[in-house]
Amino acid sequence: MELDAEPYLKERPQYFLSSTPVPQGMLFVLGDNRNASCDSRARGFAPRNHLKAKAFAGYWPLNRLGFLQ
Repeated sequence: MELDAEPYLKERPQYFLSSTPVPQGMLFVLGDNRNASCDSRARGFAPRNHLKAKAFAGYWPLNRLGFLQ
């Protein structure tokens, strides 16, 4: 799966994502502060069963307030 364009990022990401496939039952997570996040790029894949909740709505930016698909 390709990472979609992220026009909301304040600065251009200073990293490279490899094309390593995500194993079955695992997640690849990225922090919202891409250049300073300790996420799957540093810690590896996260087990799917560690997921505690699912986002159902967004509130920022205000012009995109509403429920997520």
